[in-house]
Amino acid sequence: MANTNNSSTGNWRTNINKIILLDNGAFEIKHSRANYATQNKKFQNCKFFEKTGGNQTDASFFLNDIHTDISLESLSNIGKNFCRPLSRGLLHDCDLQCEIWEKILKENYKISEDSAKENLLVFTHTPLSPDDVLEGFLQIIFEYFDFDAAIKSIPHVFSAIAAKKLYPERINESVQLVVDSGFSSTTIVPIFDNFPVYNAVKRLDIGGKLLTNYLKESVIFLFI
Repeated sequence: MANTNNSSTGNWRTNINKIILLDNGAFEIKHSRANYATQNKKFQNCKFFEKTGGNQTDASFFLNDIHTDISLESLSNIGKNFCRPLSRGLLHDCDLQCEIWEKILKENYKISEDSAKENLLVFTHTPLSPDDVLEGFLQIIFEYFDFDAAIKSIPHVFSAIAAKKLYPERINESVQLVVDSGFSSTTIVPIFDNFPVYNAVKRLDIGGKLLTNYLKESVIFLFI
């Protein structure tokens, strides 16, 4: 039986606390250990840089280091700018993503560079991600952190499995259709027997970022 009490002994095969779950969203990362006792945590998937006179300086910081309730817009309005490792849901800055993951893993799970040999990482990625993008994630996981193993999947699969457990009378056991409206896009994924049907996946480049900008423009024009 897997050990659920001590997070420092054994490896992920015998200790469920050695399994780290990481939902890598373009706007926000949600993470926890693979046990029901661990509360899910959130971390902004971006890093801020100081600006002086319109020029970027070497000073940088994470949003969670300041105040978890401050909005990105509020910070940008006081002379700060930020960078994201994901663009349109796809990884384009491996170094920045690695730095953000290290911040999360070090502070919450005592994992830093080359220290994850006894751990398993379960992480999510955008549907239909190119092989080069997935390879970037795997380089971070195995070459930098040295995880013993990793499981990658799209978040729609986990949503379908969770829905079946929560609503067994309402959800079809074999077939589900999951619509995920995220920060960068909206994806529609059919699931059959817990496996995504990739050739039927649909993506719309309409997400929270676009809708927020549209709302801001609508409000501005309303008062002009």
